[in-house]
Amino acid sequence: MTADFAALAAAVDTAVPLRTRAEWEAAMRRQSGHLVRRRIYRECGGEFGFVIRSRSELPHQGVRAAHDHSASADDRGVVDGMRSAFRDIADGCDTDTVFARVTRSFLAGDLPIPRRPERVVVEVDGTGPCDGVVRDGLLRLKGLGCRIALGDFTGRDDQRRLLPFADFVKIDSRDLDIEGRPLLDLAVSRGADLIAEHVDTVDGLRECRTTGFALVQGRVFDHRPPVRPLAVLASAARR
Repeated sequence: MTADFAALAAAVDTAVPLRTRAEWEAAMRRQSGHLVRRRIYRECGGEFGFVIRSRSELPHQGVRAAHDHSASADDRGVVDGMRSAFRDIADGCDTDTVFARVTRSFLAGDLPIPRRPERVVVEVDGTGPCDGVVRDGLLRLKGLGCRIALGDFTGRDDQRRLLPFADFVKIDSRDLDIEGRPLLDLAVSRGADLIAEHVDTVDGLRECRTTGFALVQGRVFDHRPPVRPLAVLASAARR
């Protein structure tokens, strides 16, 4: 920041009324640290949980590897973003389960303690390396009471080493014809529940039900009316 730019920024700050500044800061404190990206449903259509992502995961300008200071600052930003998501996770969510997709930088950093760890499922991006750094971070989070989900599971060796810690394994439903039963059997071999991803059509949902998925993620249920409890339906029928 040049001296002229700093002077201009200071002049702008001075011109903002104190009341406006206070209202802005209050609004930012109320703003959640995460964004709901997708819902996860039971195969019958009932809502099971939310998938969120940190604001720090939104597209941003890349950092050159040679700039160590900038890279470390970017890593701290990722950690701070996930800390905010965990801090706010108990507010404004009606579901009992919240899936938070975390980055490798977050797992390698100083992990915050969630307010409601029993509600949090930490999701690993399976398209990246699932190495010792990821394993150690997952162990620490599991020790806090969080559950673990392996995303984009394709059966790679490094992914297999994380299966003992996984409570959920996500598999792309579009690959079922290619991967078949062996991948599903591997995914549940250590007791994890299966989640089918990218279930966007009724035909895809039917295939997932036939295959044995209890949970699905996709657009197939997004525009349907919510499933109503049987007691409510029975009461309406009597009326």
